[in-house]
Amino acid sequence: MSSPWLILTISLSLLCPFSLCDNNNYCQWDSKTGAIFNLQPLTVTGDTLLSYQLTDGDIPCTPEIETSYVYSWNFCADITKFSLTPACVKSGITSGVAHQSFYYGDQPGQYGCNIIGTYDRNNKDNAITYKLLDQQDPSLGLTVTYQKGDVCSTHLDKTKVYQMTTIEVQCANVKASLVSANSPHSCENHITMKSYHGCPTQCLVTPNGLCDGHGYCKYDKLLKQPYCYCNTGRYGSACSSTTNSNNAMTEGMKKYDGHSVQLGLLITLLIVTIGLLAVVGYMVFRITDFRKKKLDEYNTSLSLGSTEMVDTVNF
Repeated sequence: MSSPWLILTISLSLLCPFSLCDNNNYCQWDSKTGAIFNLQPLTVTGDTLLSYQLTDGDIPCTPEIETSYVYSWNFCADITKFSLTPACVKSGITSGVAHQSFYYGDQPGQYGCNIIGTYDRNNKDNAITYKLLDQQDPSLGLTVTYQKGDVCSTHLDKTKVYQMTTIEVQCANVKASLVSANSPHSCENHITMKSYHGCPTQCLVTPNGLCDGHGYCKYDKLLKQPYCYCNTGRYGSACSSTTNSNNAMTEGMKKYDGHSVQLGLLITLLIVTIGLLAVVGYMVFRITDFRKKKLDEYNTSLSLGSTEMVDTVNF
């Protein structure tokens, strides 16, 4: 009885690549806000394909001439062989999920290549660190940070500081658009790009783009769930339908824009304020009435106390 299952298991393992069937796929992330992300579609595989690459040149309007660095990176995988720059090839560097290199010539000192980020799917602590761009609005995108690049510096206590790279993936209706790459601080590198894969997976992507090109990704703070907010005349979870759906959940999410909640809060606040004013007014009335009674009693006691007894004397 177990033989067919064994054969089926072996067959599936041969058909399914390790990178796609990995149960510990750290390219997927649950932000614990209702928004789930999956950067796996941004992974570039194949030796003849180019990973992501951007050059950070000289900073204008400064007297110094900064070195032009080439940043190369991938997602949840080492950069492809085709992405290795001449400086990295001459330096003998072939691994790493992110590289920083420069090349001016074949002489020593005229080229250099550093690994500024690594990824190890078998080591959770050295895999990926995620963070939302905005904790209050997960629909804006996320950042992914790679640790344990080359040693950048060593402290006096011999503690080593490693290169690290943070990639900011902004949610946008484009497959992959590279914005910038630089090193804002020593040993820290920052890359910015835009992609609809940087949106929560609940904001569906069709061949026409994010939300079928007829809406945009939005986060419902009331339901704690991201969704496609459709343009007028578009319906459905992906905004791909022109017919109004009877799905109350979808329609409720589409119509909800936060104004109703704000109006409800304002009305509640107004009622509470009126109630407080009424209580304060009643307290003032009681205190005034109490003081008046006490004052009347005091005046009465003074009147009685000032009356003098006069003896009658007969002459």
